[in-house]
Amino acid sequence: MCRYPTLFHLIILLCGCVPTIPKEALMLNSESLALRQAQTRRFETTNEKVLLHAGAAVL
Repeated sequence: MCRYPTLFHLIILLCGCVPTIPKEALMLNSESLALRQAQTRRFETTNEKVLLHAGAAVL
């Protein structure tokens, strides 16, 4: 049947311990939009080199 019954049982046990995601975890609250807008930056250029340089400067 199975050459490694202990491993098989361990895998079955671990699969049963997977937590489910609560519904409210995927819902955005009213503060998330304000936080996202505060973290967003826009650059007035299409030059990719300038954008990469600005991103590297942040890091």
